[in-house]
Amino acid sequence: MGTETEKIEGENSRILCVDAQAMGLEELLEIKRTPFYYRFTHAANLAEATHLLGSEPFDAILCSYAGRYSEVTLRGLLGLKREDNFESFSTPPVIAIFDDEDHEGVARALSHPSLGFLFASQLRSNHAATILGAVMKRVSHDQLLEGAQQQLVNTEKFAAMGLLAAEVAHEINNPASFVISNLSVMTGYIQAIGEFLDQAREGVREEAPELFKRLSRLSQDYEISFLQEDLEELLRRNLHGMQRIHQIVQDLRFFLHDSHGEAGWINVERLLETTLNLVKYEAKYRTHFELEFCGDADILSDANRLSQVFLNVLVNAIHAIEPGDVKGNQVTVQTQREDEFLDVMIRDTGVGMSERVLEQIFEPFFTTKDRGEGSGLGLSISRDILQSLGGQISATSQVGGGSEFVIRLPVRAPKFERDARISGAYPSVAIEDASEPIDTDTPEDA
Repeated sequence: MGTETEKIEGENSRILCVDAQAMGLEELLEIKRTPFYYRFTHAANLAEATHLLGSEPFDAILCSYAGRYSEVTLRGLLGLKREDNFESFSTPPVIAIFDDEDHEGVARALSHPSLGFLFASQLRSNHAATILGAVMKRVSHDQLLEGAQQQLVNTEKFAAMGLLAAEVAHEINNPASFVISNLSVMTGYIQAIGEFLDQAREGVREEAPELFKRLSRLSQDYEISFLQEDLEELLRRNLHGMQRIHQIVQDLRFFLHDSHGEAGWINVERLLETTLNLVKYEAKYRTHFELEFCGDADILSDANRLSQVFLNVLVNAIHAIEPGDVKGNQVTVQTQREDEFLDVMIRDTGVGMSERVLEQIFEPFFTTKDRGEGSGLGLSISRDILQSLGGQISATSQVGGGSEFVIRLPVRAPKFERDARISGAYPSVAIEDASEPIDTDTPEDA
């Protein structure tokens, strides 16, 4: 499959060289610069390179730009997703190798900010190790810069989305409250009319039996009894649906509220229920929820920032489960008090993760989702939030056996203890009760 040198003592970097024969470099096995060694593994084409990247870690990828399919190969290497194809724990820099006279190719290479380039003669020179090391370092720095720029763009985008969502929530809240009020009044009207009709029916039965018979036949022709029952049921469903909309808006407004780092005594189980209200629709065709609460979940912390952590982890758990078997799959949310800590366990019956993926899930921009479906920031942000709150997060998983995230929270975080001593008070954070208890089963259409 590939040609590789024997084990070299000392520090070394592993280089994957693709289509080296096009440049006459197929015999290049190592470049030595004491105490460093650059060790080369050769792949004939993109398919072979992809296979090697999936089974071995590499520090860089060299790709010949003189072969028949060099452009396709190079684009394929630049488009590889680390989480699906790379055994390496960081994205290996891709470096194109050009013929010394290929100035047009070099110009094209410069259009790719994350692509480095070398001339074939440089790899044959006495200074090959120095040149290769410098190019690898530059490309790695360019990748870090590109990632930081993308993170800034995403941050601005998420901030704009948050402002828009807050405005939409405010605009929905007022008419929703109005409709709920009217539906409640209408329900009372229908009940009063029903009681009146029942009493009138009994009165006519006693005072005018013949009229009662005619009215009874007329009532049957128009299915008045069915219409009365169905009208009450329709109003009940409409009221239930509007209450759900209202509760989601309330939860969304709470989630979007900027607490400016303010802490208070919060009930984590109530906060989890509030967050579950926001993700119930996401889980509708995938799974149902099981709640195992200990009943002793009051901690001194920041409710808004914790709600973001719970939302990120719950959405990840839901997305790990394929749609279809709602009853057979479940997401279990459990709380457990242990001395001065509260543990929140979130388990799913999803596809699970390999050990390689598990080691990278808290890295910024790491995602196993398709392009455009995830930013790869959710778990990284969650970890940073928990660390700032004095907590921590860990994960265990098995391919095909689901995953479990354990969030450990201090009952009294030292940071908030100091703030409370300075202010002389422990405020409490009010988390609005849901309009009705959390339905742990996936809700049916109203």
